[in-house]
Amino acid sequence: MNSRDRVAYRGMLAVTVILPVAGMIFAIFDRWTLAAMCAGLWMITCAGLVHLQTRVLNSGARALRDSVAKRSSIATDNSALLGRLDSISEDLAMVRARAASEPTQDEVRADVVQLAHSLRREVRFLQYSLAVSDETTSVPASASESN
Repeated sequence: MNSRDRVAYRGMLAVTVILPVAGMIFAIFDRWTLAAMCAGLWMITCAGLVHLQTRVLNSGARALRDSVAKRSSIATDNSALLGRLDSISEDLAMVRARAASEPTQDEVRADVVQLAHSLRREVRFLQYSLAVSDETTSVPASASESN
């Protein structure tokens, strides 16, 4: 990052802090036009800040790409770094395979819903059987009272 970009980046960071504070102060004193102008300028500054951050990230990616290209020309296939990268990729492949073999959240949710429905049916059946057994025991008593 060159000095001009660094100065612009730091200036925009300061402005993104100052403008909202100034907008709130203007809003407190019922100067809504000035508060709206601060909000608009703040949005424009945020867009510029995102642009500068993108430039910084792109320059960092270019520098990393160039340094890797320089190093890969002297690296051998048996280097420790390549071995470590291969082991990491194998570990990731195993994690992906394990995640693919496990049921998804929707499948688990469907199983739980199905279990809840079957439990609800069982409870209703038990309630019905208790109600029927109560009626059968109470019917002869009421029939004998009416005689």
